[in-house]
Parts: sequence; C-alpha cells; structure tokens
Amino acid sequence: MKLLYLIPILLVSACIGGTAIAAGDKITVEYSLFVEGSLIDTSIGKVPFTFTVGSGQVIVGFDNAVLGMKEGEEKTFNVTPDEGYGISGSHPLAGKTLVFKIKILKIEPAAFRSGI
Repeated sequence: MKLLYLIPILLVSACIGGTAIAAGDKITVEYSLFVEGSLIDTSIGKVPFTFTVGSGQVIVGFDNAVLGMKEGEEKTFNVTPDEGYGISGSHPLAGKTLVFKIKILKIEPAAFRSGI
C-alpha cells in the first residue's frame, strides 16, 4: 500500500521543481575544476561524471555541495583542503582549495533504484 501513496508524491514533486539531491541518489554532473585560477580538469566535451551521493566515491566537499541541488541547476563552489584531499600529504591537490563549476545533468533518486 505504501507504493500507491509514494508514486503520486514523487510525480508531483517532479512536476513542481524536481527532486532535490539526497544521499543515496545516483547523479550525473558536468564539471570543471580550477586550482589557483587555472583549469586543471573538466568533463565538458567528454563523458559526464556519474556517482552515488554519500558513497565515498568523491571528496566530502563535493558530496556536500550537491546535496539539495536539482536537475539542470548550476553551481560554483569552493572545497577547502579539509573537505578535499587533506591539508598535507602525497596527493598533488593536498593543501589546495579547489573551485568547482558544476551542472546537474541527471538525478536517479535512490527510491527508484531500490524498487520502493
């Protein structure tokens, strides 16, 4: 019986602005990454990046920044070293503040994937 109540709610929310990203959702993004004003990586003109929010597939700062965004939304945000690759260490981006410009291309809510 729960499914019958859930479907209309999901359909209505999709029609009035879309579903906001939550942990467990699988999303596809287009991104550009800048460090100290220089572009160091981008998915523009390449295959977009897909991951599951909150699964540890991306740095914490990226996971946190996409929460609440909706399909088609664009955002520029900073990720400090403590939410990126660490303050120090062997990663080339350790100690760097990262600037991401992203666009949410697709959201696959966890509820749809789990069969609820």
